[in-house]
Amino acid sequence: MIEYGSWLSFLYKLGVPEWIPDSLLVSFFIMICLCAAAFFMTRNLKVRKPGTAQIALEYIMQALMGFVDNLCPSEKKILRPVLGTTFLMILISNYIGIVPGFISPSSKVLFPATLALMAFVLIQVMGFRRKGLGYLMHFVGQPVWLAPLNIPIHVVGELARPISLTCRLYGNIYGEEMVICVLMYITLFVMGANVMPLRVIPLQLPMMLFGLFSGFIQAFIFTLLVGQYISMAVSHEE
Repeated sequence: MIEYGSWLSFLYKLGVPEWIPDSLLVSFFIMICLCAAAFFMTRNLKVRKPGTAQIALEYIMQALMGFVDNLCPSEKKILRPVLGTTFLMILISNYIGIVPGFISPSSKVLFPATLALMAFVLIQVMGFRRKGLGYLMHFVGQPVWLAPLNIPIHVVGELARPISLTCRLYGNIYGEEMVICVLMYITLFVMGANVMPLRVIPLQLPMMLFGLFSGFIQAFIFTLLVGQYISMAVSHEE
């Protein structure tokens, strides 16, 4: 079933395959916007007397780099662009659903599941990159004679991580948007039909304001957990 939830659905009439969900179109739109913003905001950087936009950009970048560096200092050169981009992508995806005419990709299971699977692959790659085949000892555990018990437990634990990341992000954003939709319905069809002053009172506004806080927290937690998982993978002692 096609999701015609945003104004980007006009692309289906221009030849975009209808099996592509509308939330994926919004995801690509966000990526294009982030790339364009990065390009234009870094074109005229100044060493002396930087403008307000450059100061804000530098502050954001320093905050992101400091956040990533604290998670995994040994791999900060690789993880800075990866985790920083992941955080910004999730943050904007959470927030864009508040903008009229858009839907939040995070409220559709495809988006968080894709990010979680990418994170799972990255964790394993980083582990093998740092430890080589010795990374497999993470699954064997100690003592070695308990390997028949430890290996299934650790494998299940690794597989549970992307599931947990997916459910956390998807469940929170989806639930938040459902509450906003219900409050909008109450405002427009229930109270608006009987109580005149309430026609202009957006009952969903407090939940939308809470969504700004919740969207940041969910992006922060997702990135934090991925960084911690990578740190555990690369610092595991044999």
